[in-house]
Amino acid sequence: MRRRLRSLVAAAAGSALIGTLMIPASAASWTDREWIHGTAATLNCAAMDSATTRGAGKLLGGELLGTDLDTLAEVEDVVVVNDGTASSVDTANAAALGDDAYANPLSVQALQSVNAGLGGLLVLPLGAEVGVANQFGQAKDTGYSAGAAGMVSNSGGIDLNPETDPELPRFATLELGEVLNAALGEGTGTGITNLTDVRLGIGAVASRAELDSCTADWQGNIYSALNRQYAIAGLDAELETPLATGLVSTTDATLSDLESTVETLAGPNGAVNEITDLVLGPKGLGPVLGTLLLDRKNTVADLGLAIDLSAVRTLLTKPFSDAGGNIVIDPQRGTVSVDLAALLGPEYQDSAGLNGLAPNTRLLINSSASKALTAALTSTLDVWTAQISSAVTQAVDAIEVQLSITLPVQLLSGLLPVEVGTLSITAGDSATGKGVSLAALRAGQAEVKVTLKRSGVCSGILVGSLCSVVNGVVDGLAGFASNQVLGPLIAGVLDRSLLPLVTGLGTDLQTLVGPLVSVVSTTLQELFGPDSALSLVANAQNQPDPAELAGLNPTWTERGPWPELEGTGQYDVAALRIDVIGPLQLAQLELARSSIGPNVVR
Repeated sequence: MRRRLRSLVAAAAGSALIGTLMIPASAASWTDREWIHGTAATLNCAAMDSATTRGAGKLLGGELLGTDLDTLAEVEDVVVVNDGTASSVDTANAAALGDDAYANPLSVQALQSVNAGLGGLLVLPLGAEVGVANQFGQAKDTGYSAGAAGMVSNSGGIDLNPETDPELPRFATLELGEVLNAALGEGTGTGITNLTDVRLGIGAVASRAELDSCTADWQGNIYSALNRQYAIAGLDAELETPLATGLVSTTDATLSDLESTVETLAGPNGAVNEITDLVLGPKGLGPVLGTLLLDRKNTVADLGLAIDLSAVRTLLTKPFSDAGGNIVIDPQRGTVSVDLAALLGPEYQDSAGLNGLAPNTRLLINSSASKALTAALTSTLDVWTAQISSAVTQAVDAIEVQLSITLPVQLLSGLLPVEVGTLSITAGDSATGKGVSLAALRAGQAEVKVTLKRSGVCSGILVGSLCSVVNGVVDGLAGFASNQVLGPLIAGVLDRSLLPLVTGLGTDLQTLVGPLVSVVSTTLQELFGPDSALSLVANAQNQPDPAELAGLNPTWTERGPWPELEGTGQYDVAALRIDVIGPLQLAQLELARSSIGPNVVR
């Protein structure tokens, strides 16, 4: 899937951090670099060693259907506090990294316990590298603190770079259908017709917060030293619908009908008698045989047909997608996956995608993106149904036909019929078992052999008018265009039973396209439209304390989450916040939440 994601790396702060950070420019400016604060004292940040600070990182928090994730020991966050003399961490399993920094990466066993405890509602990846589930905190007595969570290094740096590592691991899968049903009432989550379930796939996530309080205090502007970042590697919605499996069942039904029809046509009461009548009749060999009498009672006719539908069945096992890979349909599983990162990005709407968004941006699918999705999905299904129809047509065209018709021919000698030869019509080689294709017969390009072997009175030296007639027929058969005349006659009998099944399949598949497109577009609008019960917020940040630095607050209009932090001096950022908006408020998830403060410079 196409993903656009800005690569974010860690900031240099002492010896423990690496890389560079994009720090917002200060709203203030000075013409000198003196370390002067007020009129009666100086503040030397380089010599500061008595500040109290706090830095924390938490991979997963919130509440899910009555389970308070903050109380789960398996996902215990890392909180580092410096009291002005030394740093400490309240997490038992945290590992000291030096320079007052600690990490508490979640183990595979911890993730497995969370999966079991949440009953499969939120499935975290197992076997993923440690960086995917890392938690970092740092608190120094210089006034500097940092927190990071998610796919971050042990230096606290965000480690998402899909340009160099496109196969980033998935962070989690959320069973949205079950969550919505439980939170809002049974039937509300999957109340859309022909929708069985819906899941939200969440790519790797990360966030980082850092604050150099001494610099902020000296400059009188917290934005000069406060930095909050986030990154989301991807989001996708997976819809489960019987209409998708209907693509397979509808095709399978036609394939079974084709196999049954071929078997019937090749049977003793199938098409062989009609083919024999046509081949020997006035549209076939009748004009060439002339006055020869056909001993139909002693006719021996055999028809063999073989159809290979394995190529079609292989197609049914494979997922298919649009050209950009943003929509993936798996007809065997009955799922339609949509890359929301692409749908929310500049390819479909005027947006930066998942990253680079303003704080507390709700991820919504607008009308232009919805229309583009509908067009892309319709086109993708049209291409696939045409591909299936084409594959079935090719399989029918490639049906191997073996035909053998033999019968005695006679002439009247006086009033009595006299046997003068044996007529044979063959298509394919019964000895090798190789037939000719139905398409070649239809086009008049397959070899259909017609021979008349003299017998009886005409098997020796040919004399008399009786054998002269036989010789004339033999000569006529030598110049007869049996391929062009008999081939289409044979194919016509078979096509009359087979081709309606092929065209009917195309029609049946097309009847599924419209409803399937409607299910997908309706579901995504219900989930990610402005009136949805589901809220996805990227770059979730609490609003800075209104008492601090009046007039310098950010300009976003939505009030940030965590109102309980107002006035505390604590600044948090979560890569993604998921809320199910309903009367019970039983689903509220915070993914990759980082926190700094309160920091106090003495």
